[in-house]
Amino acid sequence: MSDKRTFERHNLARLAFANSPCSDESQGGILSNISACGALIDLVFPLRKIPREFMKEKPVHINIDSFPPLTGRVARSTREIVAITFDLDGAQQTSLNEEISQALARDRALAGSVD
Repeated sequence: MSDKRTFERHNLARLAFANSPCSDESQGGILSNISACGALIDLVFPLRKIPREFMKEKPVHINIDSFPPLTGRVARSTREIVAITFDLDGAQQTSLNEEISQALARDRALAGSVD
């Protein structure tokens, strides 16, 4: 099975928050990976179980640490993860891809300074 993604997916750990304006569902977690087309967030709620999944295909607002606010649609969701497809045009995808590259470079520089 071939991977039909337009942009490469990058493993990048950041605090992330997803909010659905349709259901008022809000959950926080850790960004697992991101591309200019979408993201996967591992949901974390330390004091209780996540009550329900985000509704597939519904709009979602995403705030990821060190990134501008993003909007998209839920591609898939469980009580552990939410996968989002971003609503971005070509110029916005290019801009986000540059921000992802800069974040990866900062992480590599920080990791190098620890050694």
